[in-house]
Amino acid sequence: MKKIAIAFGIIACLAVLSMLLTSATAQEEEDDDFWMCCPGRFGDLYMKAGAEDPAIVHYVKDVRGIGYADCQSSIATHPGNRGIESTTSTRGTAVTHRDYQTITMDTNPGNPIFNMTSEMNMSYRNVVFSDGLVTPLVRTLSGGTSVASYVTGSAVSEKYMETYDISGEFAHTGNGTHSLTTIANRSVYGTSHFAVTIQDIEDHHHKIMRVRDEYTGSFEMDREVEVVRYIP
Repeated sequence: MKKIAIAFGIIACLAVLSMLLTSATAQEEEDDDFWMCCPGRFGDLYMKAGAEDPAIVHYVKDVRGIGYADCQSSIATHPGNRGIESTTSTRGTAVTHRDYQTITMDTNPGNPIFNMTSEMNMSYRNVVFSDGLVTPLVRTLSGGTSVASYVTGSAVSEKYMETYDISGEFAHTGNGTHSLTTIANRSVYGTSHFAVTIQDIEDHHHKIMRVRDEYTGSFEMDREVEVVRYIP
């Protein structure tokens, strides 16, 4: 009887543990859904299937300070793979001399327009506030910016991790036939990744160009990627 009781006790513990793990996994999936899903799918909530819901959006962020930051944005001009989308993220404990971002977008499916500027100047710091009321996490800087233009077949991605100092500007302008991404005065002390993929919009298996760069150390760089689609 004792063996049976112990067996049932183990089964009960495993069941509770399974429920807790399932609950934690579900919460993580909900968080991922909130942060990582394409905003373009929200447009048809109160409309007939397949109907468009164009809008114009303007967003500005300008932040300075000391402490821990965990920020992410996801933007899309389309309800499917017919427009332009972008994601940005930043996290870490730092002196933020400036974290500036502007976004202007038009979700018109006939001619989607997306313009973004991002200026960053952050230095890692182990922050301890003298009043002892706030104790932020201590974590080196990480994050990145990616822009994908499905209408021109281009995708540009810049990421950084284990970084102690980063500054410079990331800018993108694009519409239904043109995509221009520039990274200017970028200074990184740490590890950074850069990637470009340009594909034929008629045949996605045909990659017109691929670029993959990784740097670890102290570097300064400027980049420019421009794609123009010819319409017959």
